[in-house]
Amino acid sequence: MDIRSKQIHSLATYFPSAKALSAEHYQIPFSAHGSSFYLNVFVGGRFPYEPPHLQLQPPCAHEHLDERCAVRPAASAGLSSWSVHTDLGMTVYEVIQMFSTRPPRIGGVASGSSDSVRQSVDGAHTSIPAVPATFAEVSSLSENDIDNLLRDPSQFETFFSKLECVRAMQSICDELRDSNEKQAKEHLAMESEISSLRDQITAKERELAEARREFDIKAEKQKALMQRYTPQALASELDRLANEADSQSETLVNDFLGSAPGSADTGEFSKQYLELRKRYHTCNAKREVLLHQ
Repeated sequence: MDIRSKQIHSLATYFPSAKALSAEHYQIPFSAHGSSFYLNVFVGGRFPYEPPHLQLQPPCAHEHLDERCAVRPAASAGLSSWSVHTDLGMTVYEVIQMFSTRPPRIGGVASGSSDSVRQSVDGAHTSIPAVPATFAEVSSLSENDIDNLLRDPSQFETFFSKLECVRAMQSICDELRDSNEKQAKEHLAMESEISSLRDQITAKERELAEARREFDIKAEKQKALMQRYTPQALASELDRLANEADSQSETLVNDFLGSAPGSADTGEFSKQYLELRKRYHTCNAKREVLLHQ
C-alpha cells in the first residue's frame, strides 16, 4: 500500500461514514449543536506531498473559515504544519472536533459566497458562479424587446454576452486560461531538467537491479553456509565423529589383544585408547546438548 493509499485508509478508519464522491473528493457528515454539516476533503494529485483542502457545507461563518468556507490551516496543527507523514484521519478528526466544540454560524458567510460552488481540479480550487434564479436584465425588457431578441440571433448573442453572470463566468474562464498557459510554460521550461532527472532515475533503477541481483546471490550463499551450522547439522557431524572415535577405539583394542605377548606398548595403547574414548564421550555429550536445546 503506497503512502497516498495509507492516508485515505486512515481517513476511512476514523470516519467509516465518509463518502467517496471521487478519487480526490471525500465528504464527511457530522453534527454540532443540533445542526448538520458536511466536511469536504479534497486530495489533489500532489497529495500527500501537498496538504488536503477542507471545505465546510452548508455556507457558514467561523474564525477558521475563509469567505468560501474553506478551512484555514490554523484550524488544526496537522494542517498548519502538514508533511507527508501527517496523519490525514487524525487531522480531519481534529478539525471536526474543533467545529463540534465551537460550531460555525450557518448563513453567516460573506456576500456572494453562498451563490458559488467550490470545485476541485487536481488540487486547485475555483469558485464558479451558480445560475441565478432570475435575470434582472431580462425582467426589465418588454415583451416586444424579448420577441426581437429571439428573432435576431446576433442581437441575442450580444445581449447574452452582457449578462452579469455570463461576464463573471467569462472572467473566470479567462483567468483559468491565463493560469493554465502560465503553468504550461513553466512546465515546458522544466522539460530538460525533468528529462535529465528521469535519465538519472533510470540509471539508479539499473544500479538497484544489479545490486539486488548481487544481494540475492550472496544471500543464497549465506543461506547455504548457515545450513552447515544449524543444530541439526552440527549434531549430525558430532554423531559421525563419535562413531568414528568409537570404531577407532574398538580397532585399537582388537589390535592390542591380537598382538604377540610383550610386543605391544601398554603405555602407548592406554594413551591412545583414553584419547579416543574421551573424544567419543565428548562428541556424544555435545550432541545431546544440541538436540535438547
